[in-house]
Amino acid sequence: MKWDTWDNRLRFNAAYFRTEAEGLQRSVSRTTLNDVVEQVTQNAADALFDGVELEVNALVGDNLTLNASIGWLDARYDGFCQDLNGPQPNDPSLVPCASPIGGAQPVDLTDLPLARSPEWTYRLNAIYEAEIGQGVAAFSLEWVYTDEQMTLDQGAPAGTADGLVNFNGEKVNPMRDSTEMVNGSITWRDHENRYKVSLYGKNLTNELYYRRLSYAPPVLAFGTLNNPREFGVEFSYSF
Repeated sequence: MKWDTWDNRLRFNAAYFRTEAEGLQRSVSRTTLNDVVEQVTQNAADALFDGVELEVNALVGDNLTLNASIGWLDARYDGFCQDLNGPQPNDPSLVPCASPIGGAQPVDLTDLPLARSPEWTYRLNAIYEAEIGQGVAAFSLEWVYTDEQMTLDQGAPAGTADGLVNFNGEKVNPMRDSTEMVNGSITWRDHENRYKVSLYGKNLTNELYYRRLSYAPPVLAFGTLNNPREFGVEFSYSF
């Protein structure tokens, strides 16, 4: 749904979506023909995603534009019967869902959280434009909130709920805390939109977190961090 009002200075956007996924790839344990348990990535799960997105854009006066959005996501497994941790003991709360295959015991994993599927996201953005010289300068400031989320593709298998062991012996919680990011930029363009130069700053509060964690018990665990505070300059010219 899109609705414009106030002489097209105010716009409301709303959307609902539903996605059904079959054969999501997940890292699971399986027993080979030689009765050796190995960790592999294969199509292993089905999932459902329901979401709502709301957005408001407002032109306040002739120079200031305000944007706000909110997103809600309900992501859940529809079927996930696999072994995640090989011959290691399973969490007592996980119920077997198939017969053991060598050292692998498939269990019901449908209640595990899906990776990188935050329930709530918020965004606020303000853009102020002013005539400077032979062009227009735009000053932008943005705040983005992202709810807590799982960073392990397959969820949190037994033995990792208190954290994955890092290379330095510290533990990393696979459930990432909520984050708040602040970004800003100053952009100047000429009236013909041929020249444009921007000075930007991303993650101004220098919030650090793991984007993704991988776990292959009991051999290894590793992760990927987000980008730290970043500054840059961009220049473009249109022929």
